[in-house]
Amino acid sequence: MTPEQFCYWLQGFSELSGDNPPTPEQWKSIREHIATVFKKVTPPVMPTMPVNDPRRVQPIPSNPWGDGELRVTC
Repeated sequence: MTPEQFCYWLQGFSELSGDNPPTPEQWKSIREHIATVFKKVTPPVMPTMPVNDPRRVQPIPSNPWGDGELRVTC
């Protein structure tokens, strides 16, 4: 559920409750959930490797053996 969908659900839930609105304890729980839903956590960014770094995987331009097989050497 996206934060937007959660907000629409919460709005409908509160509107349809009529004479039985959420209790103070339920509103506290709802507020806690909202805080969780809207907390944006971005993972750490990994630095990119330079193109000439030997650890970087390089694409194979063509099969040098010409037999249609891919060979992996270590």
